[in-house]
Amino acid sequence: MSDKFVDFRTIFLLNSYSTDLYIKKYRQLKYKSLFIRSEILETL
Repeated sequence: MSDKFVDFRTIFLLNSYSTDLYIKKYRQLKYKSLFIRSEILETL
């Protein structure tokens, strides 16, 4: 039972960590695309 609990916690920690990384990458991509979009609008 305790082993399963430890596994669950480890999985939870890994998931939250990867989710955090994903959110950061997504934000970077979002800002980049916004920046590129504004650049395109300015050149039009």
